[in-house]
Formats: sequence, structure tokens, C-alpha cells
Amino acid sequence: MIVKVVKGSKTYGLLRYLYGPGRYEEHQTPHLVAAWDTHEADPAIVPEEQRAKALHALARHLDRPVDAYAGRLPHHVWHTSVRVAPGDPTLDDGQWAQVARRLVSASGVAPEGDRKGCRWVAIRHADDHVHLVATLVRQDGRRPNLRGDYYRLRDECRALELELGLRVTAEADRTAACSPTRAERAIAHRVRRSQVTSREVLETKVRNVALAASSESDFFAGLGRDPQMSVTLRKSPSGEVVGYAVTLAGNVSADGTQIWYGGWKLAPDLSLPRVRQRWTHPGGPNSALTRPTVQPETGAAARGQSFPRTAQAQQSKIAAWQQATAAVREGTTVLQQGGPGTAATAAALADLVTVSAGRAPARVRRQVTIAARHLQRLGREPWKERNEAAQRTHLAMRAVMTAGRMLGQADEEAAAVMALLVATVMAVSAIAAHHRTARREAHARVARLASEHLQHAAQLLTAVPSSQRDLAAANRTDLHTVVRRVLSGRTDPEQILRDPAWPALAGTLQLLQRLGHDAPTVLAAVAGARPLRRDRVSPSRSDAQVLTWRLQRWIAERQTDQSDRRTVAYRGHTSTTLDRPTGTPSASTVAEDSKLRALARVALARRSADPDAVVHDPAWPGVAAALAQISSAGFDVEKVLETVAGVRPLREDASSPARSEAQVLAWRLQKWFEKASATAAIEQRSAQARARSGTQTSPTASSRVHPPASRPASDSGVFRPADDPVFRRAVLAVVEAQECSPALLERMLWVRPDVAAELVAKLQSRGVITPMPGRSAGQAQHRVAIPADALAELHDTTHRPRAQPGQPAPAATAVTPRTSAAHPGSSRPDARQPHRR
Repeated sequence: MIVKVVKGSKTYGLLRYLYGPGRYEEHQTPHLVAAWDTHEADPAIVPEEQRAKALHALARHLDRPVDAYAGRLPHHVWHTSVRVAPGDPTLDDGQWAQVARRLVSASGVAPEGDRKGCRWVAIRHADDHVHLVATLVRQDGRRPNLRGDYYRLRDECRALELELGLRVTAEADRTAACSPTRAERAIAHRVRRSQVTSREVLETKVRNVALAASSESDFFAGLGRDPQMSVTLRKSPSGEVVGYAVTLAGNVSADGTQIWYGGWKLAPDLSLPRVRQRWTHPGGPNSALTRPTVQPETGAAARGQSFPRTAQAQQSKIAAWQQATAAVREGTTVLQQGGPGTAATAAALADLVTVSAGRAPARVRRQVTIAARHLQRLGREPWKERNEAAQRTHLAMRAVMTAGRMLGQADEEAAAVMALLVATVMAVSAIAAHHRTARREAHARVARLASEHLQHAAQLLTAVPSSQRDLAAANRTDLHTVVRRVLSGRTDPEQILRDPAWPALAGTLQLLQRLGHDAPTVLAAVAGARPLRRDRVSPSRSDAQVLTWRLQRWIAERQTDQSDRRTVAYRGHTSTTLDRPTGTPSASTVAEDSKLRALARVALARRSADPDAVVHDPAWPGVAAALAQISSAGFDVEKVLETVAGVRPLREDASSPARSEAQVLAWRLQKWFEKASATAAIEQRSAQARARSGTQTSPTASSRVHPPASRPASDSGVFRPADDPVFRRAVLAVVEAQECSPALLERMLWVRPDVAAELVAKLQSRGVITPMPGRSAGQAQHRVAIPADALAELHDTTHRPRAQPGQPAPAATAVTPRTSAAHPGSSRPDARQPHRR
């Protein structure tokens, strides 16, 4: 059960809409189910020509306290729609009346037993929802107390769900930031041509200023120094600052009014009282934090650039990150123990990760930034006093902020960053365990996402950049000698050594030597295969690039990569995927990626305006992972690329949620593989079922062969004329999946547990499934008696027209599955087949 609360100013207009036909004629028999006065007349009982007069009378009765109110009321109409989920039991008028009374009482509009509460009515014009309309002036002339009404309504809805047997929904989350509205996104697109709204930009700016400030005056001074942002203070009658609001230049509404956002509207932890908590410590409230001993930023560091590579600056950075690691480990102990200091420690950890994200090495900065966003939500839980662990974490955050950015090129810097990432993963795991214990599943899920991004950052940090290895190999004199001796007479060796692509070629030759191959022999073999300047097969342009491409292909064809693969379960069948590298990438991984890039360039040459932009896009790893998964499953990667790229233009794919061509391509490849894998799994189970029944069916047979001593599914009594559509869909679902359990039917058909149990019993009585003893509740508890190859005939039987009285029943038609060109191995009927009613 969900509720949606909106406010307006026209009582009669709302009543006329609720009692009217609706925008799409969806209102059926609107009527009154409850009201503040049990004797209030229902406008639905009067004739249609007198309906408007009755609605005017009801609106006057509701607005009578509002008319007597002396103050100003811009929005005096409280409108709440209450809806149950599809599949929930239908509530009658008496139950909806009970729901309406409890909700208006929980919200504070009309508390139970209060005869002077606001006037309200409940109107129902559909089976699954009801509308509550109230005027926000009590009958004694006072305003109702609606503070926190959304959270009280959410709690009351959860209680009603348990009492009425409805689907249980999530609890109210008091830590999530306000989502941008549709109007804010339109303004962002119109003013800045960006998808990031002003609210999100202001949240980032205000958070950075709050973390860098050490007092309230520093905070407001930092907000005022931003040329794109304006700030205004809200003061009490005594002159004390009690709040603030910020806005961006050009952030105006349609009528030219400037749009301001208070701190609490940006995020719950950016309100002024919560920001002030960052400047307190256990020694006493409102005392300024002491600065760390690290020297402040000057020169290039103050302008956001990195420090010069001096020994003193490097040691300062390493010391700051080591101090942060020690503080996080101490905070992990507090988080594991639980108690009142957990919220303050989590908030300090979120601030530390937010600051570290902006100063982390470039190759891990994006992953740490995403993890910081998740941790910011976990750090918004209210807390009263900061403990010692949170104080040390905050001081470590200031030290990291002052030390500057870490380049991560030196081993000591990479080790310091790695230590902090590992310690943070342990702390986030403790936070997730704390929220699971408190039954806050949404927070536990966010903590798990943050931990995954931090682990990915650690894996990226341990990988040695290929450019660094290539530059070291380019300076080896023995490789220069090999190139001059082997390529002399075929091309100009000196031109290759001066080519910008020489480091990549040198790195590939060095890789050959590490794999145990003779580099001169292999180089001579690939150079003499075809002329270098006329190699149309290679997507490269210079001789050095052509040689690099040929060598990588040579490695890919001869290097076995079975040790770098792992077998995973995917929807009931096994497939192989490449492991994510945790250290130096193996030779097979490097060669495989180069091979995939070359195949993508060739396949996208006619489909994309710039194939090179696709293979160099930041989203290319997702494309490469999808292609590796498709290749390991036994499909032809080149044909699959041509198929998915030729469906629609990549830049005009409105069905994909992605933005760049690489993201669109990765999304299409994933969808293709999911469908092809599901089809392969169904065919595999069908073959197993045929093998168990002793049926020998040729894959190219033009007619379906039924199991011996059994009748076709259409004649075996599975379907009957009185069967409802839910049972027919259940039969098709279990035959296609070749497994059955109540939990499976709940997920596939979106039905309640009692309905799923009834379907299982009915399927067993019809002979569709047979019990399998010794299975747990989470496993398939029944065996399907009908093989999967009868699925097409079952579809045909389901949609076959019923015989009229006195006419013979239509004969069953055997349907031969056709293979779709876009999905190899698919057994669904061709889309061009004539539709059967």
C-alpha cells in the first residue's frame, strides 16, 4: 500500500474531477465511502443533472472552516491517493472506510476521537485505490499539525498491510536525499544543457565547502567565494542565524523567480545544525577543531593541482593517508561493537572517503567517488555527540585534505592508498552488518554497493599501467637491434623506432619474450605474411601499429587462456567468463582485449560514425566483458557484433538507457546474451527430457514427435474450458522453466503466496508436475512431466478458439520451431508467422 500526498487550492475542482469520468474514462461508479460526518450526503446518489449542485454543496461544507479562518492559506486542500499493489485482494467499501479513518488520524488531519479535527471525505472510483480530500483548517479555527505526516502515513500503511494481508512495502528512509523533480531537470537542460540539476550541483559545492571549513564563519565565507553561487541567511527575531539557502546563477523559474534551496533540501546532513556538528569534538560543544600538523597547501596545490614531486611533499601525503588508515581501523572496532557512537563514526567515515575521492590517484578516483556517494547516505543518520574514534577520523580527513593529491606512481604512495581502501572496506562491512541487525535492508544494500566499488578501486590500483611497461621496453637496446635486423628490407626500421606507436610494439615484443617465444622469429613471421602498407585486414594505419596488431593476434591464437577463466552458473546453465585481473594483466588478457578491439573496429566500420571512439570510450571495459562472455559461451563474436550493431543506429537507440555508443553497444550485447543463454538452457533441458523419455528427435525434423505411450499436451486434459488465464500462464511458465515451486510461481506470475500454493496443487492434479521429496523450500519441489519441446503446441492450444455448440473442435496443429537469425539457437516461432487467435 502506497500513498501520495499533494496540496492544492480548489476544493470544488478536485471533487468534480474525482466524481467525473476521468481523463481516459477510467473512473467507474465514483461514490463516497467515508467522511468526517457520517450524515454527509453522497453526491453520487443524486441524478446526473443535479450532480454539479451536490458537488458545490459538498465543497461548501468542506470549506466552511477555511472561510472562517482569518489567516492566509495559499494551499488549503490536502489530497492523498491510497493504492494497493496489483494482485492484492480487493477491499470492500467498509475496509476502505477503515483505511481512510486510520490514515487521516495518523497524518494529523483528523486525530481519532477529536471532534474538532479537519473536515475530510474519502472517494472511491476504482477497485484498487481511494482518494482522501481534506481542508487544512480545524473546526475550532486552528491549523492542524502535519509535521512528519509522510513518515507517519508510511508507518500506518505498513501496519495496515500486515492486518489486511497486502503486499509488504519498504519502510520510510529518512536518509535519502531529495530526488530532482521533472521541472528541475527541464531547467537544467534549458539553462545549462546538462542532465545534472542545480540541486545536485549545489549539493556537491556545499558539501565540499562544509568539509573544508573549520567554523561557521569559514563556512559562509566559502559559500560566498564561489562566483556561480549565491547564499542568503535566515535569522531569528533575536538576530541568530538559524538557516541558510543557496542558488546558482541563472536558476530561475518560468516567471523569472530565482529558485533557492535550503541546506536540508539539498541533503539531510547539510542543514545548518548538522553542519555545525562537524565543528564540535568530545572536549566540549562548539569548540574549534585544531588544525593537523601537515603544512597547508600553497601554489599549485592551492589551485587544485598536484604537489611537485619532492621527497618532503611525498612523505607528507603518505603520512596523511597512513593517519587516515589508522583512524579508520579504530573506527571499525567501534562499528563492530555497535552502540550510540555508530552513527557519528559512520558520518566521519563518509566525510573521509568524500575527501579522499578527490585526492586519490586518477585511475581509482571514479570508483572511490561513487563509493563516497553511497557512504554519504549511510552517514546521514542523526547523532548527538561525536566520540573519540569519529574525532580522529575527522582530524585524519583534514590531514588528507591539506596534504594534496596522490599520483600513485610511486610504490609507497600506492601502498598507502591501498591500505586505506582495504581498511575502508572492512569498516563498510561493519556498517552493513549493523544495518542488517537493525532490519534496515535499504541501508545494508547501499553499504554493499559501496564496498563493491571500493574493492574495484583496489583491484585497479594493483594493476600496472601498460603504458609504463611499454615506455620501459621502448628504451631497451636489444629490441632496437631486433627491429633493425628483422625489418631491414621490408620497411624502414628507423621510421618504426621514431613512430609514436613504437612503445606499444616494444611492449608486445617484451610480452613475447616473457611468454617464452623467440621475438625475432615471430616478428619475421608476422612481417612477412603480407605487405605492411597494404594490409587491409588490420585496422591500424602506420607500420608500427600494423606490426603490433599482428603480434597481438598471433599471441591470441596460440595462447591458451583456460587458466584465466572461471565457470559460473547463469540461469540454470554454465558459461565461462574472464576473471577480472587482480594484479598484472596476463598475456592472454592483453591479447584478448586487443583482438576484441580489432573485431569491434571491423564490425562497426559501417555501423558507427567513429569506431575508434567506441573502443577508446570509458565504457569499453563493459563491451569487452560482454564480448568475452559471448565468446566463451561458444558464439561467433564477429557475427554477434554485426547483428546487434545493425538493429538500429547506435546514437538513436531510444530503447537503451545508455548515453554513449559504447554504452548502447554493451547494453545490446548483454540483452542478446541473456536471451540466447535462456534459449540454450531451454533447449538443453528439452534434450535431457527427450533423452529420459527415450524419444529420438532430429533437430531438423519438420514435425513434432511426442513421447511414446503419451498423448499430445493439447489432448491430455491439461487445459479445460473453465480454466482462468492465470492457470494457463502457470502451465506455460513451468513447462518453459522445467521446474516448479511456489516461490518460483510468485516471482514469475506476480501472485500472492496463497494463490501460488493453489496453482501448484492444481498443476499436480492435472498431471503437469509430480512431487520431488527431499527438497528444501528454496529449491524446485516438483518435477515437470511435460517436456519443454511441447511449449509451442501449448501456446497454440492456449490461443485456439473454442468450439461453438454443434461444431467440431479445431484440430491441433503441430508447430515447428524456427531459428531466429538475430538469436542463434532460439526456439521461439518466427515473428512473421500469422497470428493465431
